[in-house]
This record gives sequence, C-alpha cells and structure tokens, in this order.
Amino acid sequence: MTNPHLHAGFGRTTITPSLSVPHAGWGAQTHLLADGVHRDLHVSVLLVTLGDTVATTLVEFDLVGVYGLERLIQEAVAREISVAVDDVRVSVTHNHANPIMWDNWIGGRPEDVQAYRASLPGAAAGAARAAQLALRPVRAAAGVGEAHIGRNRRQRVPDPTDPGRTRMIVGRDDSGTVDPAVTVVRFDELDGRPYAALLGYTCHPTTLGPDNRLHSPDYPGVAKAVMEAATGAHCLFLQGAAGNVGPMEGFTGDVAVVERLGTLLGLEGAKVFVGIETRPVELRYVRPRESGATLAVWQEDPVADAPARLTVGRLPVTLPLRPQPPLAEAEAEYERWRTELARVTSDGSPADRVEATMWRARRAQMAVTRATTYGSRTSIDLTLELLRIGDVAIVGCNGEPFCEIGLAIKAASPFGVTFFGGYTGAALGYIPWPDAYAQGGYEVETTPYAPEAAQRLVEATTAALHDLARA
Repeated sequence: MTNPHLHAGFGRTTITPSLSVPHAGWGAQTHLLADGVHRDLHVSVLLVTLGDTVATTLVEFDLVGVYGLERLIQEAVAREISVAVDDVRVSVTHNHANPIMWDNWIGGRPEDVQAYRASLPGAAAGAARAAQLALRPVRAAAGVGEAHIGRNRRQRVPDPTDPGRTRMIVGRDDSGTVDPAVTVVRFDELDGRPYAALLGYTCHPTTLGPDNRLHSPDYPGVAKAVMEAATGAHCLFLQGAAGNVGPMEGFTGDVAVVERLGTLLGLEGAKVFVGIETRPVELRYVRPRESGATLAVWQEDPVADAPARLTVGRLPVTLPLRPQPPLAEAEAEYERWRTELARVTSDGSPADRVEATMWRARRAQMAVTRATTYGSRTSIDLTLELLRIGDVAIVGCNGEPFCEIGLAIKAASPFGVTFFGGYTGAALGYIPWPDAYAQGGYEVETTPYAPEAAQRLVEATTAALHDLARA
C-alpha cells in the first residue's frame, strides 16, 4: 500500500490513590492525608502509527510530575506494546491536587508514596496495551480557539516587611502576558465518526491550593471529561509553556471553581473540535431547485486523501546554568528546618506556626534538589520531543518554560498549527523569560538556568521545527 492511513488507539487506566497515600505537597498545607476524591485521576495513552515503521506513544498522567520514573514508564510501555523506548513520550498535566510524588516527602509515610509510585509504570503499560488493541485507521486535522481561564501569575505587591518596597508573588496580573490558545487535534475514523482528540492549553493546574483536602485532576481532568461528553471522542491533555501562567481563580479549596474553569475550557475545546473537518471534500454545484426562490443544490464530492505524514524525533538542547549553593550548605539548612518541623508538629504548636515552618522546610528541600542536580555543572541538556502529524507540530520539553517562550516558538513555526509545552520527560525546573530575572519572584529564585537560557531554547526549537518541515 503506497498511501497507508494513520492509525490511532486510545487507552486509559485509573490511578486514583488510596487515602493512605500522602496528599498534595504544598509548602503551606498543614494536613498530610486527603479526606476524599473529587474526580478520579488517570493515565491516558494515545498511540499513533503510520505503516509498520513509525509510531508515537503519548502517555499523559493527571499528576504534578513522575520525578525519576520517566525511563521506567517508557520501558514498561515499550515492552508491553513492542515500540522503541524513545518513541514513548511521558508528560503530565502538572496537576497540584494529587498524591505526593516524592518518596522523601518531609511529612512522612514514605512507604505509601513508594508503593504508589511503583504502581505507575504498570498502569501506563496497561493503558498502552488498551490503546494498541483499539488501533484503527484515522484521519487527523487540527484547529485553534481561545479560552481565558489563565492569567499571568507574577503579581507585584507591597512588601509587608518594608512599606517602601514591593515584591513579586505568585498571584494574578491581569495585564501580564498569557497564551489563550486552545489547540485541538482531531482524530476521526474513516467514516467520519469522532475517535480521539489532543487538547492543548497553557495554564498551571493550581486551582486547588493548600487548603484543599481532596484528590483531584484539577481543571484539565474536568476539561477532558467535558470535551469527551460533548464530542464522543477520547481526550488527552497537553500542558503548554505555563511557567508563569495560573488559573484566573487559584489556590482555593472549592472544587466548584475547578468544575467551572474546566467546563469553560472543555466546551471551547469541543467547539474547536466540531469545527475541524478531517474528511477532504469539494462542493460542486449540481442544479437549481424551485421553491419560491430558486435554490442552489450542492453536492459534496470526496477528494483523495493527501499522503499521511507522521514524524517523531528527539533532540537535545544545551542550556546554561547559574551557580547553586554548595550541597553541604543546602543540606544543613534543610536539616535545620526538618528538625524544627518535627518539633512543631508534635508539641501542639498553632497551625500558623506549622504552616510557616512547613514552607521553609519545603523550600530548603528544593534547594537540596537543585544543589544535587545542577550544583557542579555549568550547563544541562533538555530534550525536545517532536511530533509531526501532517501540517501539525507538537513539541514538548523538560521543565516549566514561561509562556513567552511558547509564543515566540509558535510565531516562528513553519507549520499550520503548532503546540509547544513543557512538563514532558524529566522535570528540570522553571525556564524564565529574560526580563523576569530583574523582577525576582519564586520562579526566578528557584530556577537553575541563566538568563540567556530562554532565548537559546527558542532558537533551538525554531530550528528543529524548520528541519522537521523540510524532512
């Protein structure tokens, strides 16, 4: 067959944890365990193939990250469905209302965290097998809409410790840069029936904050469910360059807000999906028809499918790092606050004291991670994961890039529709836009990258997209 069709298959496994697994991981939270479940968490897999030689497997978790499990998940999926390990793309929605994903969590119960983490490669493999069993010929096309549930989250406020100064916090800046694009890739069976969709959007899933005590997939989980109900197509979510974008209403304990924001996004995704035509046709005028006015009768004539195109690639990009504190210094600071946390959680200290100690311990723990991962290095390689489906390009990378990076890449892309996001592969920190460094704030304080890293990422990704278009 000289013009094989794309084939696609979708599978899903529920990964909602037991209530014995520690919850969330906010530095300001005072609870360890969740009290219930808002909506189930899932791992979803979309397998796309062309002929016998090209395949990509998109694996998406309703989790904040999988932190060190990426390769185990790739290997489990590749082994289960006999694909190349490097053709398995692992990403997360970056949901913050999920089980704790670090087995060294300072709140305790590491054995429950470890057991949950150990279950994830098998869950992904099971979803991948379901996707392989569901493979069927499809056509694909894409469209873009807009949703405005995201806001730039870098907010400047008065500094309570110095009335003459201001500080940058994680909040809401209605005048700041955002990326409102809702990117949808639609997959239909050959008879036109909807089968699956990729839904891409740029916004931190931090609707639920430290006071929330429910496991939840946050707004991406709701958006997927709403879109599936409206279209009849399975849905997988791709997180964008959301490093400096959060929900218009965030850090709440009210799941009604999650439902509202997720519904707004899901309905916009459904609207875009319905407007996409995957079956190529031409309208031909046939004859007039008298009906008071003379009406035109038109007929749809099928057009031969263009050759299907599916290309998968991985490319390292070297980004510069800035110096980190010495590991011994970071470990000593962490031990100090971990000891203090153990004291205030056992001696009846008030909740505000526990909260204040928790966030300091959490921030010190993050510093240890940075010193361990980046401390002796001047640069690090990120991985661009590239996927071309016809005139659609989907790019994922490690870390949490600012939305300006995604906007610049999409503006320079030669493809008709381009989606760029982070949260793919190993988690490698915030990648701020250069002007953020002078402004300060959480993302800048915790990034391992030098200010020139963002532009290098834009240039490397743009070059890779042009190479992909010429391939």
